[in-house]
Amino acid sequence: MGKLNDMTELSASAVAQRPIRVLLADDDDQARRALRAQLAVAADIDVVGEANDGALALQLARWLRPDVALLDDDMPVMGGPELARVLAKELPEVRVVVLTTGAKTADARER
Repeated sequence: MGKLNDMTELSASAVAQRPIRVLLADDDDQARRALRAQLAVAADIDVVGEANDGALALQLARWLRPDVALLDDDMPVMGGPELARVLAKELPEVRVVVLTTGAKTADARER
């Protein structure tokens, strides 16, 4: 039993030390670059991919298996809320955050 506990602690320690892998998806290049720059200062975050529409974001999520997907709520092809539903079914281990601007907040609540 001691070896199993040692392995569990080792595994948990390895996960705690690796950076959080993030996928960014936003059709606004400037917003995506700004978000990437903000995340770049955190040593424990690694932006592993970027997409400018929901379809590309889904392809990248399937391939890269990020820990977190930061999604714009209003993107071409597939918006953040719809993509979040697909990711929840296909990749439930990926945590999703749907981002919106203040002007879009009321519309996002209606979805």
